[in-house]
Amino acid sequence: MSDVNNTGVGTQWYKRVDTNIYKWQGSTNEECCMPIFCSQYTTSHPTRWTRKKDPSAKGSTDMECYDPLLCSDYCCDKQAGLEHRPNADKHQGSTDEECCVKSS
Repeated sequence: MSDVNNTGVGTQWYKRVDTNIYKWQGSTNEECCMPIFCSQYTTSHPTRWTRKKDPSAKGSTDMECYDPLLCSDYCCDKQAGLEHRPNADKHQGSTDEECCVKSS
């Protein structure tokens, strides 16, 4: 189900190891696989994502487990002469370096 690129490796489930060919029989994720919960996954870009609130969410990617932080929601330091970068609503971030530019 979460094998979006048909490689046999999903992002929300991993196949149960079957040492006895008849131990895990079935045709659904629930019957044949173990869930991968978002609580087990950590983004490598914490300034660009905020964890989704659902503790039962499954996944192992940023898009499945996190909501994007957009620069348009970040407050640039106006006293330091900074303003939002162009198209801030299309860029992710939550720091001056990611979201702001010097005012002209």
